[in-house]
Amino acid sequence: MLLDEANHTKMGYQEFLQTLLEHEFIQRKENGIKNRLRNARFPTKKYLEDFDPSKYGTEIRAKFKELNTLDFITAKENIILIGSPGSGKTHYATALGIKACMEAMN
Repeated sequence: MLLDEANHTKMGYQEFLQTLLEHEFIQRKENGIKNRLRNARFPTKKYLEDFDPSKYGTEIRAKFKELNTLDFITAKENIILIGSPGSGKTHYATALGIKACMEAMN
């Protein structure tokens, strides 16, 4: 496909190689995300954008903001989410995991 485009547009070798490498880089990044998400086997797809922290107090919202940075992963720290059933623990944990997969964290 890219080769046909290069022949059709008379693309130079340097431009062709650059385009090929960019395409390969993007493809590997996308495949890495797909593989991490598949290997994580999340029960459902939940995202931080869908999580509503407004029903929690200001102290808890500040903690959410801190956890959203995923700094606890790079610091190799564990987190524990505590709350009553239906309070959003699984949603939030899954959303953090998906964000970590998207940012190529293991």
